[in-house]
Amino acid sequence: MKKIIIVFFIIMLVTPIFLIQSNATQGEGTSYNAKMGELINSKWSDSTSASSKATSLLTTIIVGVKIAAVAVAIVMLLAVAMKYMSSAPGDRAEIKKHAVPFVVGAFVLFGASGILTLIQEISKAFN
Repeated sequence: MKKIIIVFFIIMLVTPIFLIQSNATQGEGTSYNAKMGELINSKWSDSTSASSKATSLLTTIIVGVKIAAVAVAIVMLLAVAMKYMSSAPGDRAEIKKHAVPFVVGAFVLFGASGILTLIQEISKAFN
């Protein structure tokens, strides 16, 4: 029964990763790969201003960093949760002590993702 609960817990934690990743890349109407192809194949001699090109590049970089930050945070939380669940009852107190920095780090990464979204929206407003 314990193994079934562990498998169910892992599935419940892994499923949002795929949902967040697809949501983050599709949030602007274009995928990350399409944005990168657009940047690589863009002509520098067209009528697009340098400001909008810089904003487009910044947007692409921010989306990539946000995806990486959220993925790292979720993997950190998954690792701590699996270690905690698979440990002996006597070792759980020790794991709780060491898990606090991981949880704080995950919150910092989620906060950084939010700040990057704010920067992205501000750069769109000035474009």
